Amino acid sequence: MKTPPSTMRAVVLQGPGGPEALEVRHLPVPQPVPGKKVVRLLHEDEGGARTGRRDHGDLDRNGARA
Repeated sequence: MKTPPSTMRAVVLQGPGGPEALEVRHLPVPQPVPGKKVVRLLHEDEGGARTGRRDHGDLDRNGARA
């Protein structure tokens, strides 16, 4: 099994706005606390988050349709 890297590339949202509000940074990989896991997100509703809107309609907390 490969050893996970110690740093990661992250796109950080500086505030509401368009692409100009995004910044690429190299950050330490988060370390899990006991009883927790770190997962890799490939897409987390960046459009709504980036523009300041977080309305997910009828989705439950797990992302499934209610």
